[in-house]
Amino acid sequence: MSATLSASLQSLVCLTRLSHYQYFYYSRGQGVPGLWRVPVEGGKESQVTDHHQAGMRRYWRVTDQGIYFVTTTAAGPLLEFYNFATGQVSEVARLAKGPEKYIPGLAVSPGGRTILYAQLDQSGSDLMMVEDFR
Repeated sequence: MSATLSASLQSLVCLTRLSHYQYFYYSRGQGVPGLWRVPVEGGKESQVTDHHQAGMRRYWRVTDQGIYFVTTTAAGPLLEFYNFATGQVSEVARLAKGPEKYIPGLAVSPGGRTILYAQLDQSGSDLMMVEDFR
């Protein structure tokens, strides 16, 4: 499954869970910042916010009140929230470590009180030389 299709399926899951919304929310892929939406019944797409970074395209989640998403700054990674009612973006938390960029993983509890994300704590590899193995 391609990364683009995978991201589209994640967006579809958000739409299914929140079927009372009239929009399909999505990110456009690598190199294109922002979150977008298009009416489910058809119509013109529009950018919801340009604040979300293209490199973190898998780290966002739609809720009843707005959209949670992760961005990276010079000061470190942030969890931010786009409020549907006000159209404003606010900082929710500074993350101790950045999320794992290649593994999608941002979930928000129905009440918005708990957030779960995938974080890479350690990465490494070993090289071994084997002589006379035949």
